[in-house]
Amino acid sequence: MEVKYTPHGEPGKTCAHCNFYTPKPDNPGKGDCFGHEVEGQGSCNQFQPKDA
Repeated sequence: MEVKYTPHGEPGKTCAHCNFYTPKPDNPGKGDCFGHEVEGQGSCNQFQPKDA
């Protein structure tokens, strides 16, 4: 599985809205996804919306 990250995701399809994103407790604008530190405003080709 290849993750293709982009630093600016489409509205509603950002890392912050993704099921795989784990925000950092001290800074929810940054987090971890698939073992990489990412920005909450980014996105990638593996996007899965969070469960409501």
